[in-house]
Amino acid sequence: KKTEVDLALVDFQLRGTQKGIELLKDPVCPMPPVVMISNKVGIHETAEAMKLGASDFLVKGQSGAERILSVIRNQLLLSEELREKFERYPLKGSGAAMTRLRDQTMRWAGSAAPVLILGESGTGKEAIARALHLSSPRKFKRFEIVNCPALPETLAESELVGYMEGAFSEAKRDYAGAFERANGGTLYLAEVGDLSPSIQTKLLTILSDREIRRLGASRHQTVDVRIVAATNRNPEEVLRPDFRARISEVILKVPPLSERREDIPEIVACWMERLCAEEKRVRSVSPEAVKLIQAADWPTNVRGIISFLRQLIVLGKEEAVIGADEVHTLLDSDALQDRDLFDFDLAYSQAQICFDRELLTRRLALFEGNRTQVAESLGISRVTLWDKMKRCGLS
Repeated sequence: KKTEVDLALVDFQLRGTQKGIELLKDPVCPMPPVVMISNKVGIHETAEAMKLGASDFLVKGQSGAERILSVIRNQLLLSEELREKFERYPLKGSGAAMTRLRDQTMRWAGSAAPVLILGESGTGKEAIARALHLSSPRKFKRFEIVNCPALPETLAESELVGYMEGAFSEAKRDYAGAFERANGGTLYLAEVGDLSPSIQTKLLTILSDREIRRLGASRHQTVDVRIVAATNRNPEEVLRPDFRARISEVILKVPPLSERREDIPEIVACWMERLCAEEKRVRSVSPEAVKLIQAADWPTNVRGIISFLRQLIVLGKEEAVIGADEVHTLLDSDALQDRDLFDFDLAYSQAQICFDRELLTRRLALFEGNRTQVAESLGISRVTLWDKMKRCGLS
């Protein structure tokens, strides 16, 4: 738990009556591939280990050097793949709230129980769902996402269960639905509260029977899928009681960033490194600038900070270190997006930003985005125009 490892080679019989298989029941984040080593283990023990997520088995005295090296090479490749997936969706934050959530996530990772994740938009519900999957025995199977708000009711059933060629006029070929694609793995229902009651009823039947039938097919097929759902709404208001009960044996609540501000410096450090690599720029944030970011309001949570940092990297100054003044300017611009120019509470500098934004927005529309013509019409240089646009959040 204290040291990240690439591969765990675990003796089935550790010491006395202690069994190595117990380690699989207490996963860590990220959970490495585990290869069990044994003298002689029966079919029951082997099946239990594989069910709990063991990647392979080596038998003492029977597995030759070539077999051992092959297993280790293959598992290290899988380990690298898993680590890359974890790094794409990091669970950053060492504060009490995030530590508790991460611990709950790991405790439920090895279970087959359906999980409902609650939290505001941008808090990282998908990252929690992926952590559940990547730390589970299903980690080498598919993590399938269904974006419920983008699922039209008329197409929902065909997308979920699939169809056979000729099932309807547009069915030109056989199509595997989300449940079939996720077989053996995890099906993530993003913003499940947006599903209509009729689709919830159909899903309830599938979850009860663990069977699907493609549209146009004559036979049912069994599916083994763990359901992880998420919503930013009150589940009691948007989910049928029977459906809600079926998908929420476990409930994980992701706290908004306003309740875990102590994690913001860690989040900033993590995403600055990643975004700089993506944008091929070398920039860092000064301690004073981090404090400003930490004190600001982030209604869109972690997603908002990521967007803000990308703006600093791409649209910011040439200096390598991002100072407090640069952060302050961009924060002011963001905070003033919807403010009235004549708002009594605005300071002169803030009113100036509102005025410039309105003026520049109209001129840009008038000249169809041609910045040279906008600059000429205002009697300023393109450099000055660029600076004003950045200050107003228009660049």
